[in-house]
Amino acid sequence: MTRAGLAVVMAVAVAGCGEANSDGQPKPAARPSVQPAPGDHTLRLDVGGVEREVLLHAPPAYRPGGPVPLVVVLHGRPSTPAEVRESSRMSETADAEGFLVAYPKGVNGGWRTRVGAPEADDLTFMRALVDQLVQTWSVDPARVYAAGFSNGAAMTYRLGAEASDVFSAVAPVSGQFDDGGGEAPTAPAAPVSVISFMGNLDRGVAGISLGRHRWHAMADCTPAEPEWADDSRRVSRIAAKCADGSEVVDYTVNDMGHEWPGPGNPTTAPDANALIWQFFAAHPRRA
Repeated sequence: MTRAGLAVVMAVAVAGCGEANSDGQPKPAARPSVQPAPGDHTLRLDVGGVEREVLLHAPPAYRPGGPVPLVVVLHGRPSTPAEVRESSRMSETADAEGFLVAYPKGVNGGWRTRVGAPEADDLTFMRALVDQLVQTWSVDPARVYAAGFSNGAAMTYRLGAEASDVFSAVAPVSGQFDDGGGEAPTAPAAPVSVISFMGNLDRGVAGISLGRHRWHAMADCTPAEPEWADDSRRVSRIAAKCADGSEVVDYTVNDMGHEWPGPGNPTTAPDANALIWQFFAAHPRRA
């Protein structure tokens, strides 16, 4: 049983047949467990009777048994784990820095992002995923983080707001904090630090900017004055200290649209991955 009270099975899909059932029909072959090892793996979790899929990347230096950080990367909508793996290039960063990357798959290509939404399936899925990776892949529960693009970015905000016991920092990229409107959400139960990225040409720039202000208000954050993050004055940065000791750093990139800035997009510096990992590494869960 996981913390969420669900039986979770992690396995690879394997075709074939086994023994016969009592009616003479062949039984499906058992699906062997995925053994922790470096490389790319496909995991499947049975969460409340629904099979959920995750692509998992372990760096070459990974060895089972030693505590390892985890970054969960969430795709946009409509999209797939493979697409965000390619566009974010987070696996390359993981190889250099030595952390696991999980790319979960949303239902119907997306995520339930509204804070306080009654549909808790995605939150339950994330909790179950992290539980299993802690138990079977030696993930350090004090170093669990989430990053996401677009709709996935909105989901990372929700994880920060409602799963602060699991995620100690989140990195929304080109997506907004969907606080549900109406009554303001309560601050995370435990400190969650945030690093976010937005292009000033993004089609959703107004909503993303508003969402940043809502997070600041929710977490009682006091922002410093904006500053340029690069000599060309293309990237601005606003850092904020929050009442619970968490930090928020928001980057805005001039002349960037709805994108994930980084080495895969040389015209959209900065390298978001380097900044994300540096920020995550500096914000493990406090004892």
